[in-house]
Amino acid sequence: MTIETQQQTLLISHVRELTAANARECKQRIAQYLSPSICNIEFDGSSLQFLDSSGLGALLSLKKMASSFEGKFQLRSPSSALMQILKLTQLQRVMPLAP
Repeated sequence: MTIETQQQTLLISHVRELTAANARECKQRIAQYLSPSICNIEFDGSSLQFLDSSGLGALLSLKKMASSFEGKFQLRSPSSALMQILKLTQLQRVMPLAP
């Protein structure tokens, strides 16, 4: 996982799997960077090959974390596997997708 900052935004990329095995660590690492001055999260889902219910919960937690700092969460370039799960669970309605 790569974490970069760009102005008020955390850019998260190169996440291949988001599962029960790594979801907690992922959330904890990202939470360390969030602050009132860095309050937005942009998650690049193009590398995501596998996601389980814990991973889906982690994405929702990231959205909530950003909101707690009055920031926004965006999911950029979701992989086909991720998009399939978002559609199946109808979470594409609450998970903002960026082009």
